[in-house]
Amino acid sequence: MTDVLALYREACDILDDCGIPYRTPMDVRTNKRIKRALGRCRKKVARYDGTVSYYFVIEIREDLLQSDNRNALLEVMCHELVHTVEGCFNHGENFKKCARIIAKKYPNIHVTRCTELEKFGIEEEKKEAKYILQCQRCGKVYHRERMSNLVKHPNLYLCGKCNGSIKRLK
Repeated sequence: MTDVLALYREACDILDDCGIPYRTPMDVRTNKRIKRALGRCRKKVARYDGTVSYYFVIEIREDLLQSDNRNALLEVMCHELVHTVEGCFNHGENFKKCARIIAKKYPNIHVTRCTELEKFGIEEEKKEAKYILQCQRCGKVYHRERMSNLVKHPNLYLCGKCNGSIKRLK
């Protein structure tokens, strides 16, 4: 099992070597409740004596640390660290620019918007959608996990693809 702090320090060394000015997170930890992501970088607000500042918390999916694929683990940690760079909290141009800098200097580290769980030997849990709706014209299927106005009143909505009427199947 890989130590999350050792992984963090290695990722910091990579970003330092690439000259990417990341901000040091307040906390780096594992999270066993993350199921649909590999890691998470949260931006938190701190208010003290009328001033507002921000800090970051990085969480890595706990079962990833069982993986033998060190490069894939570094990709996830570097990805989350890049989110702490000014202007990179989303996956926009600045984020992509940092990812290209890392890829150029470290060709075996690919920081991307998303990574497959198969790299880590983890099978994704496929969950059947609670609600299924379908366009009556083009056949596009909509899956929903939560009750929403679309699920309650599909007759009030049109298909985003062809403007056809929507019918609830399940």
